[in-house]
Formats: sequence, structure tokens, C-alpha cells
Amino acid sequence: MTTRERATRVSGWPVSWADAGARQEPGGPAAVVTAGTGRRASAAGHYPDAMRYQEVEKAVQQLIDAAGEDELHAFGLATITRLTTADLVDEADEEDLDEDARAALATALETVTTAGAAELRALLDRIDEGTLADGDMDPGLLIVLTALEHWTTFLEEHRRGELYELAIRSLEEVDYRVSAELDDFLADPEMAAEYARIRQSLTA
Repeated sequence: MTTRERATRVSGWPVSWADAGARQEPGGPAAVVTAGTGRRASAAGHYPDAMRYQEVEKAVQQLIDAAGEDELHAFGLATITRLTTADLVDEADEEDLDEDARAALATALETVTTAGAAELRALLDRIDEGTLADGDMDPGLLIVLTALEHWTTFLEEHRRGELYELAIRSLEEVDYRVSAELDDFLADPEMAAEYARIRQSLTA
């Protein structure tokens, strides 16, 4: 599977690397307490002041659609920089990539802010050729590779949709660490901070 195919496949996933399970609160079905938050929700599992994951997705799409070209490029550059300096590949298994693919990835991570589309595409092609994992790639490595694919494709084709997907990968990176609740997606301070960064970057 190529990085482009992985990026397309990942873009259809709902965000949450862990189950957003809830348990029933003593006192009946009128309210539940979502695991790890202690906050009361309706029987439908939604908080009055909460944003569901789907609402966050929609808000990000609206921000991308409304942003000017300068804001889009600055946002994309800041976001790919954040994702490629987040140590996401540290836990990747040696069986995920061969030696040349690892070297290409290291170069991509070092030069992503200055490399052009052609250079990044050549590096991604080397990574594709040296990918050993078959459907079970390390989640952190997968986030990095799909982020690189979206940024490279944006540089090649200037499609706003690639930056929308890059924003979602950035939210996924936080979710990978904090396991956000789908019915109250911004409840965790780290997730709220990342959403605020995205919003501020696109409305500057």
C-alpha cells in the first residue's frame, strides 16, 4: 500500500485510537458518566456545551474553506512541522520499514519545511518501496506518513482538502495520546489547545 493509498484510507477513519466507552451512572438511564471525565451527559451521551467529533470535523472544514491562501500555507507548514517533530516514529518497529525507507523518512523529517514537492515525492516513493508492514503499521508512523503525503500533495496540487486532512491528522496525533471522547471531543485540555491552534492559524 502506498502512502497515497494509506492517506486515502486513513481519511475515512473516525478519530479515536481508544474506545470512548461510557458506563451507566447509578440512578438510571437519564444520565451517564463518560469514562475518565466525571462529567454528566444526557442519555444520548452528549453534553450541553460539548462538541462531538463530527462537529469538530465540520468546523475545521469551514475554517479551511474560509481561509486565505497565506493563512492556508502558514497553517500547513506549522502543522506538518508539529507532526514531524512529535517523536511519533520513535516506537515504530524495525519491521515497518527497510533500511533505505528509514533513511528516506529521516531525510523527509529533516527537510520537510524546506523541500519542494518533487523532492518530498521522491522520498515518499522510496518509503513506499521499502514499506514492510502489511496493514499493521505502527499508529504513530502511520500518522507521520499520511501527514507527509497530504502536505506533499498540497504542494503539488494546491488542494484545500489536503490541508483539511492534515488538520485531522493533527487532531488524531493528540487523540493517540489522550483518547478523546467522541461525544465531547474537546474536553481534554490538550485536544482543546490543538483545536484552538488550528482555529487561530486559519483565522489569523
